[in-house]
Amino acid sequence: MPQSGVDPRPWVCLGQLEHAIAADIPAPTGHRSPYWTQVLLVEKGLAGEGLLDNAYVDGSWGTLTLKAYADWQHALGYQGADADGHPGRTSLQKLADKYGFRVGN
Repeated sequence: MPQSGVDPRPWVCLGQLEHAIAADIPAPTGHRSPYWTQVLLVEKGLAGEGLLDNAYVDGSWGTLTLKAYADWQHALGYQGADADGHPGRTSLQKLADKYGFRVGN
């Protein structure tokens, strides 16, 4: 952390990710939600885990990102409704810790 005490890592907010998911899933291919920069951080982590092909790291939480996040949840031991591709605080925090971003509500 810098001497000023300000954490320079970017934020990913759970509520904004849920808005992105609601907008992106039904949208045409290529759609980007207003929160695309946050989605992109998560997608980069999923790609780093080998769960999402780099070609789909595009800032849109479409069906492939939803599946990749569900695969991340499964890798963490979640099952059923807890592995539906919608981020929860704990699973997102584990990805954030590994890939250098912060998690907010």
